Amino acid sequence: MSFMKKHFACLILTILNLLILCSCGDEHRAASVCRIDGFYFDTYVELQLYGITDEAAAKEKCRQWMDELEACFSPSEGSELFKLNHSFAEGQKEYPLSVDMRNVLSRALYFCKLSGGAADPTIGSVSALWDFHSEDPTPPSPEAVSDQLSHVSIENVELSDTGLLLKDPDTRLDLGYIAKGYIADYLKEKIRTELKVKSGIINLGGNVTLIGSKEDGSPWRVGIEKPFGGGEALLTIELSDTSVVTSGVYERCFTSEDHFYHHILDPQNGFPADNGLLSVSIICKDATEADALSTACFVLGTEEGLKLIERSDDAEALFLDKDMNIRTSSGFPAYRLLSVQ
Repeated sequence: MSFMKKHFACLILTILNLLILCSCGDEHRAASVCRIDGFYFDTYVELQLYGITDEAAAKEKCRQWMDELEACFSPSEGSELFKLNHSFAEGQKEYPLSVDMRNVLSRALYFCKLSGGAADPTIGSVSALWDFHSEDPTPPSPEAVSDQLSHVSIENVELSDTGLLLKDPDTRLDLGYIAKGYIADYLKEKIRTELKVKSGIINLGGNVTLIGSKEDGSPWRVGIEKPFGGGEALLTIELSDTSVVTSGVYERCFTSEDHFYHHILDPQNGFPADNGLLSVSIICKDATEADALSTACFVLGTEEGLKLIERSDDAEALFLDKDMNIRTSSGFPAYRLLSVQ
């Protein structure tokens, strides 16, 4: 990502943070807070931790954890994911996995089966054809997409006690729909157990994970972004100790020859899911589940996505379509609608 794009993303997300996270009441904003931010996992990250007595040590620990996770899940050269994806083309028979990579792959395969393939970790060879960071992006040809779709199948993935085997050496893993959720769960557990934090917020590029409640015991006020609203919140919800993940067409997108393209690809055809949705937001205590379900439900569309959510024990969903109509699952919490224009 270019310097200007990177810092523009930081600015937009900082504005979004103000909408999502700082509507917490003057008494909480005045409380002592340890803030850790930076560019990790291809997005802007901000942690807000309350009750920290040694800020320097807390910041060092959090940055260490994020560096370790970046080295595992980043698609950049040198990461575990990059090495894994390229080792089989070079003739390797099995790739030894770190604990974190094994955990994420196991969950990714589970949610792929649960959603009937709507969220598929083997879509990497197809997603590599789409460059949403280019200065002048264009869609790949249908022929190129069709060719790479032949390598998309979880039947190509075999997890063993000792590592991973990709039966098709041209299969590529893309964990973009689940890794940030796992990272949020990992950070939350570490922050709670090692830093003894009982109140805080983990914001991974708009994926929000709440640690407990505010220090006064009241819930956090979380905003769901208005698509193409420049960081404006569409609605707010009061929540505690849970995660909110939104997948939307406005996150990475471009227009080419008067046709709009976004980054949420349908594994069935390799092109952006086209079902009239603008975004899907999932509320779930487990951020990994919320991350995977937000993509799966978007690809499935409103009706099938709602059926999937109603089968879940913990997750709730909000679907927003192109006409700004809202549909929610049966247990979705009450919210305050700010704008539908």
